[in-house]
Amino acid sequence: MKRLIYITVALCFTVFAMPVMAHHMAEGIVDEEIYEMIDTMVADTPHATLDLTQVADGGMVTTIVTIETDAAKFLEDMIAEGLMDYFPMLDGEITVLIEYGSDNNRSATMTIIQVEPVE
Repeated sequence: MKRLIYITVALCFTVFAMPVMAHHMAEGIVDEEIYEMIDTMVADTPHATLDLTQVADGGMVTTIVTIETDAAKFLEDMIAEGLMDYFPMLDGEITVLIEYGSDNNRSATMTIIQVEPVE
């Protein structure tokens, strides 16, 4: 019976306490460094551009990153190389939109919107 209690306590600790003690995957990395990593990935991609805009309003900062590619294939390649791995590292509320152009070359635009409180 004692052994069952010890196993139950150990299991509860593992399931409930360990995640609280775990480190955030981006701990020690600031958003600017993450955006630099994204910019580097876009710079290495032919026919892609990155535009970053920040707007402060009412105690909140909204950062809008727009990645435009001449062909959807370039955006798909960046996603396959891990572009989406960076977004969970950003602070605040993150929204990602992907729009495909109606033009013949099938351009694509990815918009990342980050909203966080002003520090």
